[in-house]
Amino acid sequence: MQFIDYYEKEEVLWNTKLQSYRNRDARGEAVKKIVLGMNIEGFGPDHVISKFKNLRSSYCQELKKIATSKKSGTSLEDVYVPHVVWFTKMHSFLKPYVTMRDACSNYSLFKIIYKILNKILTLLIIIIMASKSASGAAKRKIKKQKEESVKRMPKIDIYLKQNHEETEKEQDIDNLDSDGNPKTLQINESFIGFVEILDQSGVGLEESIINCITKNNLNLPKLRGQGYDGAANISGVYSGVLARLKSKHKLATYIHCAFYNLNLVLNDAMNSSTEVKNFFGLVEKMYTFFSNSIKRWQLLLSSESSDISITLNRLCTTHWSSRYDSLLAIRHRYVDILKCLSQIVLRSKNEDEIFEANYLKVHMEDFQFIFSVIFIGKFLETVNVVSKVLQSPKQKLSTAVSLLNSALINLQEYRSQYSDFFEIAVEIGKKWGVLQKFKEKRSRRVKRFYDEILQDYCFTSAEEYFKINIFYLTLDNAIMQLKERFTSLNNVFKIFEVIQPNSLINLTDEHIYISANKLVEYYDSDLSNALAGQILSFRSCFKGEITKRTSVKAITELLVIENPILATTFSEICTACMLFLTLPVTVATAERSFPKLKLIKNYLRSTMCEERLSGLGILSIENDRARQLNLKEIINNFAEKKARKRNFH
Repeated sequence: MQFIDYYEKEEVLWNTKLQSYRNRDARGEAVKKIVLGMNIEGFGPDHVISKFKNLRSSYCQELKKIATSKKSGTSLEDVYVPHVVWFTKMHSFLKPYVTMRDACSNYSLFKIIYKILNKILTLLIIIIMASKSASGAAKRKIKKQKEESVKRMPKIDIYLKQNHEETEKEQDIDNLDSDGNPKTLQINESFIGFVEILDQSGVGLEESIINCITKNNLNLPKLRGQGYDGAANISGVYSGVLARLKSKHKLATYIHCAFYNLNLVLNDAMNSSTEVKNFFGLVEKMYTFFSNSIKRWQLLLSSESSDISITLNRLCTTHWSSRYDSLLAIRHRYVDILKCLSQIVLRSKNEDEIFEANYLKVHMEDFQFIFSVIFIGKFLETVNVVSKVLQSPKQKLSTAVSLLNSALINLQEYRSQYSDFFEIAVEIGKKWGVLQKFKEKRSRRVKRFYDEILQDYCFTSAEEYFKINIFYLTLDNAIMQLKERFTSLNNVFKIFEVIQPNSLINLTDEHIYISANKLVEYYDSDLSNALAGQILSFRSCFKGEITKRTSVKAITELLVIENPILATTFSEICTACMLFLTLPVTVATAERSFPKLKLIKNYLRSTMCEERLSGLGILSIENDRARQLNLKEIINNFAEKKARKRNFH
C-alpha cells in the first residue's frame, strides 16, 4: 500500500491527460522519487517500473472479471467483487485513465478491413487479367473488364503443374500503332491461380481444370494445347486428363513437357549402370568431404596450380547442370584435388578425416574414374545446353525439336569416339602418374546347365567390361529414350512442317499441297482448304524474304507486323502460324511459381483461403503488369463504386 501511495502522488506516471506524461525525463525523475521514498536496499528504478506493470496488469484483470460477470446476466448481488486489498485504492485514481478494449469491436473492425482488402485485391486481379490481352494496357485506361478481354483472345493453351496451379498461354498482337496496326508479336504465359486438388484421379483433375477455366471466363472451344509433366493420371491414353479433354475438344493437342521428358531421359541413362550410380555417389562424397570443413574448403580454393576458377558443386537430382559443373571442375582441377587430399592424409591428426581423404584419393587414382569423368562430362555437356534452353518461357517448338535432334546426333557420334575419350583420359592421368589401365576384377561365374541360355558372359578384360556395360549401355539407353519419348513432339512438328521456313523454300508444289491438306484435316474448324493455295502464292511473292527468316515467328512477323495489309490476304497462313506458336513446349515457367508459395503463404497467413491465395499469387507472379497499374485510379474507382449514397427528401 505504501508503494501505491507514492505512485498516486506522482501523477505524471499515470495521468495520460498531462502534457508531461510523454516526457521521458519527467517520468524518470518521478520514478527516482518513489525509489527514495521506499528506501529499500536493492530496490531501483527498474523494480519500480516492473512492479507497477504487474499491478496495472492485475488491476485490468480484475476489471475484466467484473465486466464479464455483469454481461453474464447475474443479479447485482452476484456481481464479482475484487478481494485484493489494493484494488479500491488504485481504482480511486486510476479508473478514468484505464479503458478496457472491446475484443468484439476489434474483431468486427478487422473483418471489415479484411473484406475491403479482398475487394481491392479482386479489383486488381480483374484489371491484371484484363490487361493480359494487351501489352500496353497499363499505359491507357482499361475500359473493358476481364470477360470482354477474354473474348478477344485468339487460341489458348493450358499448363497444369500437378497438383497446385494452372496457367494459360495466348497470343498478344493488340499493341497497336496510330493506324491500328500491331507493332509487336508476343506469346504470353499468364498465371491463372492456385487450385486445391482433392481428387487426383483423371476425372477429378479434369473437373478441376474445366471449373478453373470457366471460373475465369475463358472460352473452352478455343483450347488448342495441353502441357503437363506426364504423370499416369494425366497422360493416360484411356482415362487420363489429356484423353478426357481431347475427347471433348479434339484440337487440344497434348505435348509432354520437353524439359521433364529430357530429365527422364538423363535419369534413365545414368541409372542404367550400377557403376555410373556409384561414380556420382563418389563425386557427391567428394563435395561433402570438402564442404563440411571450412579449413578443407579453403585448402581447395587456395590451390594456385590451376587458372580455372571453378570448384565442386552439390549434385541435384533434377538440375543436371550441377553435375556437369562438378565433373568439369574435377577434370580441370584433378591434380589440385589430389594434392589437397595428399596433404590431408599426411598432415591431419584426425583418423576419420585421414580415412575419408585416403578413400577418395585411392578412387580418384583409378583410371576408370578419370575415363568416367571425361565420358560422362562430355555426355552432359551435350545435353546441358538443351536442358537450359528448354526451361525458357519463350521457347519455340521448332527450336526444341532442332536442339533435341542435334543432341541425338551427337550422342550417336560418341559411340564411335571411344578411342578419343581414352586418349584424353590418358593425358589427364599422366599429370599424376596414374596407370593407363582398368583394374581387373575377379569374374564371378555361375554354373550353367545344358539347356540354359548364356547370361553371364565372361569378359576377357576389365576394359571390355567397361566399354560394353558402361560406355555403350549408357549411350544406347539415352539414344533410345530420346527417340521414344519425343515421338509425339516430332509428330506435332511434322504436322506444321509446311509453314517452316526451310520447307517453304525446299518443298515442291506437290509436297506443299499434300502437307497443307494434312494440316487442314487436323485443324478442320480453324483452317480451310484455301491454305495450300495461299502458301504457294506467299512463297512466289516473298521467296527472297523467306530465305532470310529462320523461324515461324519471323514468318508471322513478316505478315502481321511488317505487311499488315497482307494479313487478310494470307489469313489462313496467319492462323496456322498462330496455332503453332501457342503450342506448349515446357511447363518450367509454371514450376518456377512454386517458390512464391513460401513467400505468400507463410505462418502469418496460414489460414488464407484459396481465392485470396490465388489473388496474391497473381499479384506476385504477374508483378511486371501489377507495377504498371495506376493504384490511385484503382482506389478512386473502388471508392466510387462502394460509396454509400443516400437520397434526402
